[in-house]
Amino acid sequence: MPLSDEFRRQGEYILEKLGKMETIVVSPLFEIGRNFCHKGDWDNAIKCFEQCSQLSEDLSPPQPIARAVAFVGLGAVHLCRNSPTRAAEYYLRAREIFSRLNENYRLAVVLLGLGQLYQAHGEWREVFKWYREALETLDRARETTDLIMKLREEILGKFKEAVDEYEQSLSGRSIKPNQPNQRDSKRIGSMRLFPVIGGIAAGRPVLAKENIEDYIVTNAFNIGGIGFSLQTIEAEDDTSLQLRPESTYFVLQVKGDSMINANIRDGDYVLVRRTPDAEQGEIVAIGIGGEGGEIEAVVKRFRCNGNRIYLESENPNIEPVVFQKGDPKIRILGSVEAVLKKTEE
Repeated sequence: MPLSDEFRRQGEYILEKLGKMETIVVSPLFEIGRNFCHKGDWDNAIKCFEQCSQLSEDLSPPQPIARAVAFVGLGAVHLCRNSPTRAAEYYLRAREIFSRLNENYRLAVVLLGLGQLYQAHGEWREVFKWYREALETLDRARETTDLIMKLREEILGKFKEAVDEYEQSLSGRSIKPNQPNQRDSKRIGSMRLFPVIGGIAAGRPVLAKENIEDYIVTNAFNIGGIGFSLQTIEAEDDTSLQLRPESTYFVLQVKGDSMINANIRDGDYVLVRRTPDAEQGEIVAIGIGGEGGEIEAVVKRFRCNGNRIYLESENPNIEPVVFQKGDPKIRILGSVEAVLKKTEE
């Protein structure tokens, strides 16, 4: 598809989203502007959205949300006209207003638009940054309305498409010996992309697409514009982790306080190296699940004594969980090599 056609498709997609963002005070003008867009009359569409922007500022009191939505409309129209630079300028102006007002749904739509725009150019650093910010914006909303959940699914779908597209762009290139396996933790210059695993469907590989609910983008472990400090297991403030080039990695988010004495706390992310085996006393990710059901991924310290496997917590108030060797309900998913802790922006 020619780039101009791709830009038009993206602009029309955001304009469709605009219908869920309009505000009552200037909604007739919004509708007229959208109708001009459907006809391909970009000049009149721009005039309508510019009038919306001015009117929302002139009202008493001013209507910043309406003005920001007008900026989204202007950005989408300029994208349809094959002017991505102007489109990005308007999207960023809308982003600033929506972010300040905690308008999470509208903000996520703008971030989705930015991600799509840069994806058309193959600027992967920007693509993953904006998609990651969009997902985190919806997570901050702490809402589970159908509108929010549907948008999150769409953004995650776009994120996965971008990962596949990036992976295809790597085909035919040689992988340097010091780079990690690019199938599961991918490099973009100094950046790495790690899949975040949610529920694991029984009978499917851990890294099956159905299990991936998010991605973490790292650049010196500054992730998606929101900082993370890196700590290797058992050593606080140690940032000397070296990824193994022959290994694959994924990320789990920790829930609960069962590992607090290992400095792994509720909400932290752990970086897991795929391996089917575990050393005595090692902290590992373990899959626990019943027949045919979803497997729960947990983080525990692994010990083996005779025919028994002990999954120990790092919390004196929680007793070890004991399994027999060979129990089909458990499997080792990998070795926990680092903890990612969110820091303030």
